[in-house]
Amino acid sequence: MTIPTLFFPNQNLPSKHKKAVAEECLSLNDIEELLGLPIIGVIPESKDVLTCTNLGTPIITLEDDNPAAGAYSDMVDRFLGEEKDLRFITPEPVSFFKRFFG
Repeated sequence: MTIPTLFFPNQNLPSKHKKAVAEECLSLNDIEELLGLPIIGVIPESKDVLTCTNLGTPIITLEDDNPAAGAYSDMVDRFLGEEKDLRFITPEPVSFFKRFFG
């Protein structure tokens, strides 16, 4: 049995999406084209990923409403052949206070 090679980027899309649109970094399509691999998921940056990594706990064990856990779960489902739309491929709007205060 041959296991397909797949790719999933973990990136901060709100900041990188703007750069990709301005052609300052690679877009998801660029990554797929360069690697010749389909993207099966995009994992949003999350403090929970770092915390789970440090604790040795799989992020996927967190609640389904956790964006990173849900993204990993979706990725597993896609790997197993289920059809699901990619999430986190467009940036979320940034609030006025977040833009102003960081």
